[in-house]
Amino acid sequence: PLFIGFLGKDWRRKGGEFAFEVVNELNSRGIWSVLRVIGNGGGHISKSPFINFLGFIDKKKDLNKFINELKSWHFCALFSDQEASPRSNIENIRLGVPIISHNIGGIRSTFIKNSYGKLFNPFPSVKEVADWIISEIKPYENYYQKRLSSKQISDNIIWEKELLKIKRIINK
Repeated sequence: PLFIGFLGKDWRRKGGEFAFEVVNELNSRGIWSVLRVIGNGGGHISKSPFINFLGFIDKKKDLNKFINELKSWHFCALFSDQEASPRSNIENIRLGVPIISHNIGGIRSTFIKNSYGKLFNPFPSVKEVADWIISEIKPYENYYQKRLSSKQISDNIIWEKELLKIKRIINK
């Protein structure tokens, strides 16, 4: 299946329901898709064969499990209605996982130049997102090549380097 990942504690604010609607749309078009959810979900996650609820994965205790799960995703979805600077985007981009997200708040600041993914205008339609995903995965070889290129870019992302950038901005 096509794995769309969702990473976050706040299912509603981070757009979990919208990501699930995208997965349902893909399935209705014959593209077997599953939403893989890491987080607590706040008790709001729908029951569906198209949702794999993984619960909380503690990065301090099981970092390899966390990394391997993210790397298995074809796209990470973050359709927040508000966001400052989502760490989940940086984590996924660092692993070469493409992000699909709204252009809201500080989300744009987490998109690394030339990394693979799509920053949609705020509140796109489910159809618009599904159309883009389909255009990216067909043919699959193109998706795979873009993802490999993105992984090469992501190898240059290291926390120390990013923190130094932030420090320079703050000290101006």
